[in-house]
Amino acid sequence: MKFRQIVDCVDINKQPAFDHPLLKNHKLQYATLYTKKSNDKSYNGVNGHIEIYNPRLRRHQMSLAQIAVENGEGDGLNTITFGWQVAQELYTRKTTHLFALWTSDSFKSGCYNMLCQGFVQIDKSIFLGIRINPVSSYGGIPYELSFSISQDPNSKNWWLIVNDIQVGYYPAELFSNMIIADKVGWGGKVSGIMKGLSPPMGSGYFPDGDLTHACFIRQISYNVNGSIQEPNQDLLDISVDNPNCYNLTYLGFLDNDNRNTFQFGGPGGQC
Repeated sequence: MKFRQIVDCVDINKQPAFDHPLLKNHKLQYATLYTKKSNDKSYNGVNGHIEIYNPRLRRHQMSLAQIAVENGEGDGLNTITFGWQVAQELYTRKTTHLFALWTSDSFKSGCYNMLCQGFVQIDKSIFLGIRINPVSSYGGIPYELSFSISQDPNSKNWWLIVNDIQVGYYPAELFSNMIIADKVGWGGKVSGIMKGLSPPMGSGYFPDGDLTHACFIRQISYNVNGSIQEPNQDLLDISVDNPNCYNLTYLGFLDNDNRNTFQFGGPGGQC
């Protein structure tokens, strides 16, 4: 898997901003798998190998695959999501890009990538917004990246790691109540204008158990006090916004290589 991007500097006020999918005039849809909240378990990170696709989108549409850490609810929602994304309004092209999104107050503040202050870039070659290439195709060779969000046990900063490379971190001071996470998750989200067609998610095909068809996330796990643990299915919540357009199938433990795996996605359309 290679990252290929020509970097240029532009005036921050001229950056191509993307309308956040939770704002008015856009509808957010999802197929996600989250851990249930538990009084006896908190999380210091989340991990997963996400297959890379380039779903074909119209203007004003967005499609992504992600891992996430989260704490709080309502106006106190704190979250970080990390994965791949296609969004022409954000990247000025219809290609697939590395992305992250954060908020400390249910999206009253925070942003994608580095469109606002907060993320501290560390690696010199991989950065938020970089193009990801090659990508998978239906029935073809699967391409994937290993994604992790990991909390430093001393500073409590949240690090973004891809293929074992520390891209950078979100300082703990950014967040109002995320000393730890009370939920972690994996899955896909899309958005489009309210009265328009909904975009494809993942590969654009429904999960069918064949890992060369629908987008997969394998080796899903989370960090608890420095220990990497795998999910118990009884502790997982599957949420699908519209099963006529998208779905998610938890395949469980497949083998020692894939371990806990699921597929998600769908064609979108009149949703």
